[in-house]
Amino acid sequence: MSGTPAGKKISTVQDHELNYFLQKNGYKESEDNRNKLIDIINDVIKPHYDKKSSDHLDQNDINDYFESHKEDFEDLE
Repeated sequence: MSGTPAGKKISTVQDHELNYFLQKNGYKESEDNRNKLIDIINDVIKPHYDKKSSDHLDQNDINDYFESHKEDFEDLE
């Protein structure tokens, strides 16, 4: 894998943190997938957890959301 995230929070400005999620879940580590994942985080997951756009999500929040809402990630390759 391309390195594990440094902390428990996922920053959408850190490619390696986004790549970690993508690779862990069988998606390509591409700019297009990172951009799609950022959109999913900001437009879907943060509102689901009542987070502000400036708030970072915990890795567990994203993983838990992914496990129960995989259809929201179907545009990722």
